[in-house]
Amino acid sequence: TFLVSFMQNEFYVVNDAVGVELKIFVSTRQKTNIQVTYPGGTWESYTIPADSVLILNISNKYYYTESEVVQNGAIEIKTDNPVVVYAFNSQPHSSDSYVCVPVSNWGNEYAVLSVPNDQYTPVSAPPTKQDSIIQYTPRSSEFLIIAGYDDTRVTFRPKALTEKGKQVDNYYTILLNKGDTYLVKSYQYPRGFGDLTGTMIKSTKPIGVLSGHVRTALPQNLPPGKDSKDHLVEMLAPISSWGKTYISLPFGVNPYGDLFRVMAIEPGTKLQIFTSEFPTEYNFVDSLEVKSFNDINVPAIWQASKPIQIGQFMQRSGIEPESKDFDPSMVLLPPKEQFVQRVLFTTPGGVFYNPQQYSAHYVALIAEESSLNSLFLDGIRVDTISKIRINKIIRMI
Repeated sequence: TFLVSFMQNEFYVVNDAVGVELKIFVSTRQKTNIQVTYPGGTWESYTIPADSVLILNISNKYYYTESEVVQNGAIEIKTDNPVVVYAFNSQPHSSDSYVCVPVSNWGNEYAVLSVPNDQYTPVSAPPTKQDSIIQYTPRSSEFLIIAGYDDTRVTFRPKALTEKGKQVDNYYTILLNKGDTYLVKSYQYPRGFGDLTGTMIKSTKPIGVLSGHVRTALPQNLPPGKDSKDHLVEMLAPISSWGKTYISLPFGVNPYGDLFRVMAIEPGTKLQIFTSEFPTEYNFVDSLEVKSFNDINVPAIWQASKPIQIGQFMQRSGIEPESKDFDPSMVLLPPKEQFVQRVLFTTPGGVFYNPQQYSAHYVALIAEESSLNSLFLDGIRVDTISKIRINKIIRMI
């Protein structure tokens, strides 16, 4: 069983005629029966063959943007065989997606990972009032809570003032029933403020949590005309499933590298980052402390003495020789303890009004050297089509 929802993507709908493009992808290894139940109780059923993907186009009536209001907003997906579910949220020039965690793997404690508010730096004075609103309105840090069970009490402690005035480090409790959602956006502070990262969320029954940003540039504070932005979203792992060893690869879309944000849940956590035989070392003094690492452009191993959470962020500076065919994005790294042997995935096509929305798709594979002889992509051995062996990290785990 999955419960799926969407966060706010950009602070306004860019094209009212087409709305926000919302999709859910359901992929399966074997013939599977699927039931999709929408808020209000309407439902649809499907049967899809093995090794295929069902694409659901979701109505904008299930797209909620009001902060700190309980909505019965989650879409339930039930299947009779294991599946992988992805959620996709797109507007012109602003898209992101996330892998949906099944309700059976939800937890009771989460820590939000995001970035500060952002806004544009216009090249020149906006010519109209509407242009001024679009250029100067701050885009907020945000998270969304999904309830998997009735009578779930959720307590959270925001690390930034929220849009409706909830105070920093105060505790707030809400009551949710199965399928309810609760979006929290930071107050529209100017760029650099309003980061909800470190917000602690606890519940009496398992919940799901999305974390990200309405729309932001990465890095922020770029020169006028260079601050290309994008929606960010990932489904968080509960703190109980954080790991101690992670492996990262650069996205490879720019020569400067990626931003990493690392959060420790326990004080006294020690972190070693290996990009060669000799690590750099860092200490986390406090619980929920976050450290940011800018411009890492090589493969890395992250080893911690206690559980950590790592977000990897694609950066776009707008400076040559960077590609122009991408915008910022967010990925939550899985710990090595959760690596798998087989995965079925799909790539989103362009939206109906822009079929060429994506110029290329890439997949990054991380594998132990001993597995390369048996690592296949659509039946083709990976090391015959990729220079995967060249990107070896020296330190062995």
